[in-house]
Amino acid sequence: MFGPLRCGEMYALDKLLRETRVFEIIRRIVRDNPNLPRQPAEVIPELSQCFGALSLWEQCAEHGTVYCVSVENFLSTLSTSYSSMLHERADAVFLCLVERILDQRLPRRGHAEGQIVTVFQLWSYLESNGISDMEMHISELAGEGEREREREK
Repeated sequence: MFGPLRCGEMYALDKLLRETRVFEIIRRIVRDNPNLPRQPAEVIPELSQCFGALSLWEQCAEHGTVYCVSVENFLSTLSTSYSSMLHERADAVFLCLVERILDQRLPRRGHAEGQIVTVFQLWSYLESNGISDMEMHISELAGEGEREREREK
């Protein structure tokens, strides 16, 4: 018996709760020792609960920091890891995934130069959407794209 306003409030409160957990993790890192080199699983142990997410982030972090990577790096790592299962539509699916993680649209050309994806954004996205397998989720996104293209015909 919730109207649109109440649902919007509940969504906003849920998002704030996730952000609070992120700030708690950051506070713990800063308090313990911010200069200590860490592995992604140390920063957010829950990342390993989604099959493929931890290894994806570890591959991304090879070319950045444990906390954040460029959108370009993230897209490139997605492509290296998952493009063989998607073939020609891979770029569109990966861009859709990054837009969902960042909760914003990205330009089609140049893929938002200078923008970053954080391990916290990835974790928050996975947790809020109940995603337990990256490959399965990417396949589902590809399926959504196929259904949209069919509707447009």
